[in-house]
This record gives sequence, structure tokens and C-alpha cells, in this order.
Amino acid sequence: MAKTRGDFDVEPGSLFDNMQVRLFDSMSRLSGLVVSGNIEPPQLVVVGAQNSGKSSVLEALVRFHFPVDSEKPTTRFPIKLVLRKADKETTKVSIEAEESRSEEWKRRLNHFTESLSVDNNFDHIMERAKAEFGMHPSDKPSGIPGNPKKFCEDVLVIERHGPRMPELSLVDLPGLFDAASTRQTRDDRGRINSLVSKYIESPRNIILLVVSAEVSDYSNVPALGLIQDIQVVHTTLKRRAICVITRPDMAGSLATTQGVLGKESLFSGDFSRPWHVVRNQDKMAREQHQSLEERDQIEKEFFDKLDWEAVPPEQKGIAALRETLKSMIWSHTKDQLPGVISEIKAKIKQAEAQLDSTMRARATPKARREYLGNVAERFSILTREAVKGTYENEGCGKDHQTGEACQDCEGFFDGFGNNSVENQQKRLRGNIRALNRAFAAAMRQYGKTKIEIEAEGATTPPSHTQDPMSKQHVDGEPCFQPHGTKTYYIHDEPERQGRKEYEQWVRENMDYWKAKGPGGEPSDGTFLGLFAYQARKWGKIASQHVRAVWRVVEEFIKLAVAASCPDRDVLAALQYRLVTPNLESLKLEADRTLRDLVSCHVQSNPGFYDGFVEAYTVREHTKALLQRLAAMRPELVDSTEASGASATSSTEQTRTNAQQGSAELPNAQRHQDPKPKGSGNSQRSGDKLDKDKAKDDHNQKSREEILTYALENVTAVLSSGYPFLNNSLVQKTVIPMIASQISTILDFNNDSGGKEKRTEIRIRKTVQDLYPSNFGDLAAARVIEQVEMHYEAIRASFIGYVASLVVEQKIMARLSQKVLTMTLIRDIDDNVIDDIAGETLEDAKKRKDIERDLNTMREVLQTVEEYLKASHDITR
Repeated sequence: MAKTRGDFDVEPGSLFDNMQVRLFDSMSRLSGLVVSGNIEPPQLVVVGAQNSGKSSVLEALVRFHFPVDSEKPTTRFPIKLVLRKADKETTKVSIEAEESRSEEWKRRLNHFTESLSVDNNFDHIMERAKAEFGMHPSDKPSGIPGNPKKFCEDVLVIERHGPRMPELSLVDLPGLFDAASTRQTRDDRGRINSLVSKYIESPRNIILLVVSAEVSDYSNVPALGLIQDIQVVHTTLKRRAICVITRPDMAGSLATTQGVLGKESLFSGDFSRPWHVVRNQDKMAREQHQSLEERDQIEKEFFDKLDWEAVPPEQKGIAALRETLKSMIWSHTKDQLPGVISEIKAKIKQAEAQLDSTMRARATPKARREYLGNVAERFSILTREAVKGTYENEGCGKDHQTGEACQDCEGFFDGFGNNSVENQQKRLRGNIRALNRAFAAAMRQYGKTKIEIEAEGATTPPSHTQDPMSKQHVDGEPCFQPHGTKTYYIHDEPERQGRKEYEQWVRENMDYWKAKGPGGEPSDGTFLGLFAYQARKWGKIASQHVRAVWRVVEEFIKLAVAASCPDRDVLAALQYRLVTPNLESLKLEADRTLRDLVSCHVQSNPGFYDGFVEAYTVREHTKALLQRLAAMRPELVDSTEASGASATSSTEQTRTNAQQGSAELPNAQRHQDPKPKGSGNSQRSGDKLDKDKAKDDHNQKSREEILTYALENVTAVLSSGYPFLNNSLVQKTVIPMIASQISTILDFNNDSGGKEKRTEIRIRKTVQDLYPSNFGDLAAARVIEQVEMHYEAIRASFIGYVASLVVEQKIMARLSQKVLTMTLIRDIDDNVIDDIAGETLEDAKKRKDIERDLNTMREVLQTVEEYLKASHDITR
């Protein structure tokens, strides 16, 4: 009898050679890794019905005594045995929690470890495990409310190391059963069947099926039926399963038992290897603590009997079973290793990518600064593209197959035609251009405090006419408006007032602004005050515009920073410590510039009076005047009514000049005589028409000269109230145009004797209509016209300066320079870098775990590849 120590036999019964031991020890390290996932190494799994003798077979294989209780099932959860040779004898127990357990329960079970000396009893380990699993004795009915379950999928892992331990690893599963009882319910049966099926289906596992010879018909064995059902789907099971018969000394039918061991067995189609048979220790031998060496000797003597001569030696006894299992493990492992290698490589690649993108880049102060520098560079590139409006994406620098999903290949800017809210938020230049157009439209529509409306007797046309630019808009709004910005460009409508009332209002307020000048003349403050009054909404309109600009800028910045920084925790800190403060600084600077512009323009800076050419104003006023003239129609006004009209001395002079030039007017109508009749007079009639036409042209020219002279005299008076009339463009071009228009109006087909007189009266009345309605408001009219003349030019200047100096220079041009750049990252303090990108304790632990797991997987991969190479060499 060999010496034993505790519950462990010192005689080796190894299933692995040294190379396999190294391989399986290496692969077993994968089970505890975070990043390796479900890489399952090949392993031996023992399956059988309850009381089929599984524990006895395992004891003979592993040289390890299992606690046995014939009154109840011993194995109620998977037990994984790992036996290895080592200089020091140790036993380590741990639990691998099933997936359905709660996270709290998993943490509790994973912390359950116990180291035992060689003198400790294995029964103690089993009882502690049952307590940790929350299980109750199987003789207590599980139907009682509040009772915990009897079976579970948590795996009890027992690692035993010692100088005389065999090299072996296997998993023992709970036994199958058919009939339910008060001790084992139908739910228990279903749970065990599901657990056993999961292990059998795994292509990495070698299945050792244990069947008791006590049955009279092997077709009624539940485990065999389960194997056959699974083989329908998992065809590899035939090569990786082997069946062993136990208790041959208690066989129900020796002939039947020996029949299934033969080559012509009824089940030979279900297994590629022949069945085996081993003899178990009986109950008395176990109670007397019979050694495993004695057990082997009794088994040998049993199979040496004549009854078992027909069974080949390689199918009888535990030693033969051990050799078959060695061969199966060797070949099966070699077949599975290519798949294992592929899985390990894939997990290594995933771990490396995770470290490169999130963790390793922040492991040291230098790495953190470099990491933030890369984020800043990426942000600057995106911002420059958005500011320029080119919207070009960088090329992908990663190596991968064409068509493989890659975030870098997708790009930040989407393609033409995709105008979703988020995609449009990235097109910063397009949004800013739209906002600038909306700002210009708002200034034209809402910028004035008071506008004129057409009224009878108004001295000048209303100044609030629709600008040509507004034709680009529909209902006063831009055709394209960035999301959420419309309300920034809606303001109070200007007050509407007729020209006469407007002049009266200005004249009344002039009295409150009197200075040292002569009475009746406006002070300088009157001009400045009226302009400031008319432009007092500019600051609010411009401020709202800049707020809208900042809204679209901040929306873009948020998207660009998020696209540049993959770590959510770093992104939040980066926004808080750098991006937001830098944007606030830019806002303050832009606001200062806007305040200066508003102050400069609204206060009617004299530089605008001196520097602007009023061509636009002259053109607009002249256009309005010509439109009024074009609308005039000849009216029958008798001379008595006309002669009674009052006029100023300047008007009388105008009438006198008109009379002097009207002597030729009667002859101007001679071409209107009836045409002579008859074909004989055709030549003479044609000559007469040519002469009449020449005379008409001469008379038309004479009338235009008379009117031009009259209008020049009128403008001498009007220019004091309407400064634009002194402009050379008006004197040289506009007045002749007006004269021509009036002359055409007054040219009608009437050859009556009073034609000359009526023409003179109409000329005088038409010219008088250009006078102010009330000469008492002449000073007010002069103030209004002076302000109006400069308002248009100064407003256009203000719109341009806000768009170019504030929006473009103080905001857009500085986004890629002042918000987040490599220079800023280079110059900031190390403490700020650590606050932004420093590792948390959790991140540091996670990084170290991944680095450790990565190194482990590389070592395992090296071992597996060496084993595969060696196995190929042996095969050759």
C-alpha cells in the first residue's frame, strides 16, 4: 500500500505531459483576465447520472479522494479540479460566479478564497462552498417558501499543487436525473439539463460520459439520450466524447455490458472511440479508507478473470482509460489551438487599441500633454475648415480593409445635401453668412426709430423704402436661417409718421436744443440729436446679432471638441478649464469692439460727414423725385385761378423768366394741323411733316431750356432746406431731366388761342409744387434732409463694420488661434494638464489591469504557438 498524506495520494496519475501542462497552465491564466472575454481552453468534462459512479472514476483518475454520501447527490454545482506538481503543497479554492448572479453577489463569490494545508479535510471545502452558494441540504424540500435553490451554475475551482501531484485538469458536473421528488423538483432537473448541455455543446470540451453497468438496458440511460440529441446539431461531439462503464461487478447483464464494449455495439455510431470499463471501490472499501493503489490492484485482478478476456486490454481498467484520455486531449487540443490563437490575437488587438486611444496616452505627465496637444491639433484643423467654408475631412491614417467600419473614415463634415441640424451646425461659415444677411435685413427693416409715410403736402418722399437686398428674403426673413436663431432678428417696428407731422415734430424739438446761433437756425446738437434718435436701436440689433453668432459658434465648438477628444471625462474637463474660459475672453473682446462701433456710428461722428460721398443718397432722392414727376398729369387750370396764386419773389422771377421764353410756344403746336387729303398732295404733305417735326423738336428744346432755367432759380431757394440739390450731379443731370419730364407732361394736342397762357401757368404750378409745404418748417426740413442724407451711408458702414470687424476679425479669425491650440497646451501649467487629462484612480487601475492582461495574453499566445509548432513537428 502506497503512502498517502491527508486526502491526496502521492502516486502520480497524470493525463498531461510536461508540454501539455505548460500549455494548459498558460491557457488557464486567460480565465481570470478582464479583456480576454470568453476564450475557453480545451478541458475534460465529466458527465453522468446521479449515483453512476462519477466520483469513484474521478478519484481513480486524479488520485484525489472525493467526499461521498450515498443518501444524497454529492455534486450540486460544477467542480473544476486543477492538479499540478510544485515544490510546495498548497490548496487554493475560489468560485467563478454564474452570469445570472447580481453584481453584488458576484463580488462576494469572487472574493471567496481559502488556502488549506495538506491536513485540512476536503469536506470542509465543500461545506464552505455550499454556504457561499446559499444552498440548503437536499433532504429539505425546496418547495418551502424562502428556501434557496439546491443546484447552481457557480463553479467551485480547486487548485491543488504539490511535489507528487498528477498533472490533470477536469470539470465534474452535477448528476442527471429523470424523476422529480420532494428533494429534487422539475425545475432542478431542467436547470441541470441546461447546465450539462451547455458544457457538452462547447467545441473546446472533451466529454467523459459515465454510465453504470447496473442498468439492464443502456438505451434507457438519460445521459446517452442527451448526447444523441446534441450530436444532431454539434457533429464534432462524436470525436470528442468517450463513454466509460462503471460497477461492472454489479452489472445487471454481463452479456449486455460486454456487448456495448464490442466493435459492433448498438452505440458505435455515436462515438468514434470504443467504450471503456472500470471497476469502482465498493462502499465498504471507502469506509475503510482503502488506498487508491489497493483499488488499482483489485481492479486488475477483476479484469484478469476469464469473463473479461473478450474485452481488449486497452478498454479495461483506469490505466487504459487514462491513456485514451491522454490521446484524446492531445489530438483535440491540437485541433482547437488555431481557433484559440485567432481569438487571443483578436483580444490582444482590442486591448492594444483600448490602451492607445484612452489610457496609455494619459499614463505620464508628458503623455498627457502630448495627448491634449493632439486633441488641440485636431480641433484646430476642423475649425479652420469650418471658418474657411471648405468643409474638407482629413484622410484616415489607420490601416484597415476597404469598407471596414472606421470612425476616422466617416469624417466630421457630412456630404452635400445632408442638411440635418447637426450637420448644418458644423458648417460654420455658411451659418455666419446667413446671420450677417439677416442682420443687414433687420437693420434696414427695424433700424430707424421713426419713418415717413406718404402724405399730401409732404416735401420729400419717404425715406423708408424697401432696399434691393430685401428682395433676397421672403416675408422679411432670410431664405435660410440657422436653427434657433430667428428670434434674434425680430425687433419693434419703427414708428410711422407723415412728412408734415415729422417736420413739425422736429421743429418743436429744435426749440429744446437751442444753442448760441441765430434764431430759426438749428443748432449742431439738433443734427446730432436727431441722428442719435433715429439710430438708437442699432446697438440692440447689433448686440442680438452677435449673440446669434456666438450661439452658432458655440454649437460648432461643442461638436468639434467632442470629435477631437474621444474621452468623455477629459472632454468635460477640457471644456471647463480651457475652452469655455477662452471663449468668454473672446466674447469680452468682441463686445468691447461692438460698443466702440455703436458709439462711433450712433453719435454721428463728423468723420462720416467729411469722408462719405453722398452718391447713393443723391441717387435715391433723385429717383424718388423723378417717380413723383412721372406720376404728374396735365390739369386744366384757368388763368384767373393761376394769376390769383400767391408766390414768393423768387417765384415771380421764375414766372417772368418763363414768360420771356414762351414766345415760341404757340408755333410749337403747328405740326398738329390736319393732314391734306388726296394722293396728288402726298409729296407736299410729306415735306410739310418733316418741317413740322423739325419745328416741334426746336420748340421742345426751347421749353426744356425755359424749365431748366426756372428750376435752377428754384434750387437756389430749396437748397437751403434740401442740401442734396446743391450737388453737381443734380445741377448737371437731374434738373435737365426734370425739365424734360415737365415739358413732356405739358405737351398736349390743343391748338386753341389760350394754349401759351395755360402752358405758362402749368409750368409755374409744377415748379411751385417742389417747394416745401410750409416755409416755416424749412429749418426742420433742412435738419431732416441732412440727417437722412447721411443716415443711409452711416448705416451701411455700421453693418459692414459689425460683420467684418466684430464677427470676422474678433470672432471667426480667432477661433482656431485662441480657443484650443497646441501652443496653448504647450504653455499651460502641469497642474492644469493633470486636472484635465490626469488619470483617476479607477482609470489607473483599469489601465494597469489591461496592461497586465495584455502581457499575459502575449505570453499565452507565445506558449500556444510553440505548442502547436511542436505538435506539428512530432506528427511529421
